[in-house]
Parts: sequence; structure tokens; C-alpha cells
Amino acid sequence: MTQSTPFTIRPVNRRWLLFTAVFVFALLGSGQLFAVTDLLHRPAMKTGKSVSSMLTDVVNTGTRIVAVGERGHIVYSDDKGVNWQQAEVLTSLTLTAVYFPSAQNGWAVGHDGLVLHSNDGGLNWTVQLEGMAIIKASLTLAKALVAEKEAALAAAVPESQAALNTELEALRYTLEDFQRSLDKKICCEPLMDVWFKNDKEGMVVGAYGQFCRTVDGGNTWTACWDRIDNPDRNHLNAITPGANGSLFIAGEFGNIFRSLDGGEHFEKLSCPYEGTFFGIVAYPNDPYVLAYGLGGNVVHSTDLGGNWRHIQTKTGGTIGGAAVCSDGTLIMVSYTGEILTGSGKTATFTQQKSGGGWIGVADAMDGNVVMVGMRGPQRLPIADNQQGDK
Repeated sequence: MTQSTPFTIRPVNRRWLLFTAVFVFALLGSGQLFAVTDLLHRPAMKTGKSVSSMLTDVVNTGTRIVAVGERGHIVYSDDKGVNWQQAEVLTSLTLTAVYFPSAQNGWAVGHDGLVLHSNDGGLNWTVQLEGMAIIKASLTLAKALVAEKEAALAAAVPESQAALNTELEALRYTLEDFQRSLDKKICCEPLMDVWFKNDKEGMVVGAYGQFCRTVDGGNTWTACWDRIDNPDRNHLNAITPGANGSLFIAGEFGNIFRSLDGGEHFEKLSCPYEGTFFGIVAYPNDPYVLAYGLGGNVVHSTDLGGNWRHIQTKTGGTIGGAAVCSDGTLIMVSYTGEILTGSGKTATFTQQKSGGGWIGVADAMDGNVVMVGMRGPQRLPIADNQQGDK
């Protein structure tokens, strides 16, 4: 296989492309083509409203809770989500996800291929990667893959040439798409999730099949979308680790991908749902995996993705976030305000409604969870969730 192309970060003027579901249109922005250069290089405004505006993801770092959202807002709490402060962020682009592999080092991703990094536990954030670098590296990789496929076609026996021609045409289309984006300075698609194995090795995924990784803490990143069995470049919305060193990626059209070799290759798994998944969670020491998305659809596997089946939920609202708590409780939250609590493995959940527009949830590690959404964060006891209707 052609080696994926490394690249270093560099500044860029870009705009963003629309995503799929109606809610995600709102999540990613209003659809207007803002002067992204201004947003990219404009520090997030310090305002008391940052804790009541839209937040899209939340994580417990082990020492504090950090949440990210629109206009580059990042807020943190040192008292389990009771009180919040706003972090210093050097961009105003909307952020979509955050992850901390350790208490001090964290990464956040968002619009325009943006990657932010904090090395002080989430108090201060700097831009580590921007969209143009992703497009340039993806173009270089596409050129190498086209050349490789052309050589294979030239040496192929007649009976295999038709399949190789089809693959070659798809790669040429991909190459032209990246070239067009570079020439016309069309926006880089948003990144939707981030995961780091440790303070050095990490991956980001996003719209239109974006997949990049780093092995040096984000100083350089590699475009490696060719490692995923995703020739149509479908959106990749979430990435999570599973048991035995496995990795899972979930996206649109019912796509779930699994890697058993540390992210070197991802195979497409058979799934009974053909709609969009917005998230996927797994138990670290158990072959249990659960994916969730549009219309309250949830599927789960008890054999590390070998087989999947639906879980019937009573919510018709799109599930936007989930978390496995320290006691093994699985919490899912929906855009329409439902909170589902259960073991996951039993495929049964209690349900209640609290507000609306929930997009993310994290375990506060004190018997409570912190949910984030359209109106900022809310803290709720896990025990209260279990009083809902089954």
C-alpha cells in the first residue's frame, strides 16, 4: 500500500461544507459563508454567555470537566460541573468534539479541519492543525494512489482489468475533488471526533471520509483515509477504542468500521441499520460495543462488532451523545431531551426527559453526569435517571 503522506501545520483561509442531518446543519453553523479567516484567527470572545450557549461535547479529564462548542467556546469546571469558567482559545470557529488522554494534554476538533491542543489541562488552547494542510496532504496521497493503481492496471491480466479500472476512476475523481478544493480555496470539511491513545498517538475523523493521525503529539499529521474501507468517502462521525486494542469508527449510511491492528486498517462491518450514526461507545475490558444515531436508533454487539442487533428505545429523538460511567452504567442523551440509562448489555433502559437539545454527556465521577447541548451544561444525578419509565 502507498505510504500515507505526512504534513506539517500551516495557516489557511477556508470555509466549511454542510453536513448531513437537519440538526447537524444547525450544529455546524448557520450555512452562511463567513469570512473564515477572521473566525480562524479571532480569539474566542470572553463572555458570561459561553456557559449558556451551544456546547457540543464534554469530557472528564480526571481532574476537571471540559466542554466545547460554538464560536470557539471552551468551558471547564473544577467542581464536577457545578461552576464553570471559560478557557482561553485562539479561534472562534465552532468546535465539535474534545478528548483528553491524560489530565494535562487535550485535543479539540471542529470546522475547517481545525485541531486545537491544550497542554495545561484545558485552560489555554492553541491551533495545531488547519484545513488547507489536510487538503494538500490528501491531494498528495490521492496522486500517489492513482499512480499506484495505474501501474497495477498496466501489469494486470485481462480478467482483472475491469475492476481495476473502476477503482482507478474512483481515485481520479477523488484526486480531482481535492485539486478543485485547493485551486478554488473551497473549505475543508469539518472534523467530527478525536481520539488519542496517549499524549503522542492520536486520530481525527470527519465529514467526507476525513481521517488523519499523528504519532508526535500533533506536531505533524498524516492523511490516511485510504486505510478505511470507505471508497464513497461517507461521513465519519465518531471514533472510540474497544477491548483488546480494537478501534471503531461510526458514520452515515449505517457504516461501522473496525480496526484490530491499532488503526493501520479499518474493515467495514455488517450492520442492520442503514441510517446515520452520530456516536459509538465501548467497554474497555469487554467485547461490548454500542452505536447510536438518527431517530433514536441504537445497535449493539456483544462480540466486538462481529454481529449487531437493534435495541428498541422509546425515543424518536436523535441520540447525540453517550458515556459509560465508572460503575458501568451507560447514559445516552437525545436532541429532544430524553435521557436513557441502563447497562447497555441488557438492552433495557429507563428513560426520562430533562430539557432539550442534548448533544453530549460525561460522567462527573461522583454519582452525577454532566450533559451539554443547546443551552450549555446541566448536572444531573445518575440515580434520578433511573426513575424514568421503562
